[in-house]
Amino acid sequence: MEKNIVLIGFMGAGKSTVGRFLAEKIKEPFMDIDAEIEKKEGRSIFEVFETDSEEGFRKIESREIEKTLNLSGYVIACGGGAVLRPENVAALKSNGIFVYLKADANVIEERIGEGGRRPLLKSTNPRQAIDELLREREAKYSQVADVIIDTSDLEAEQVVDKVMDAIDAYR
Repeated sequence: MEKNIVLIGFMGAGKSTVGRFLAEKIKEPFMDIDAEIEKKEGRSIFEVFETDSEEGFRKIESREIEKTLNLSGYVIACGGGAVLRPENVAALKSNGIFVYLKADANVIEERIGEGGRRPLLKSTNPRQAIDELLREREAKYSQVADVIIDTSDLEAEQVVDKVMDAIDAYR
């Protein structure tokens, strides 16, 4: 059974974009957990947070991640907080290689702008929210990662090449 490539990291690090390019390049299926949630819920992630709270969203996210247990050879992009729940990590690790796409706070801020439709950045100071969330999550991302790639100064295609090289070396 071929392992999935599981992209983790903070919002704006490039998980969805890199995931699509990577899947296309290696000719494997792509799954974006957030997109799956939006499709099944019939509403945006922002709306799920607004109506169900973060805890409600995390439960829905865990259900979607559980569905990956039977997948093989997929490129899977996870939401930024997916690794906060041990059951998500266990499910994804059971048949996945974790690639942590890391990015500097300045780059993240530039990529996501004012945070707009990012529910966890809905504050008067999105940059402060980015800094706080990164501090809270950095150790967890690093702890569960099999591979770490800094995307800060790279284009998506360059990140794809680095991911492919790192996966080859990891295997």
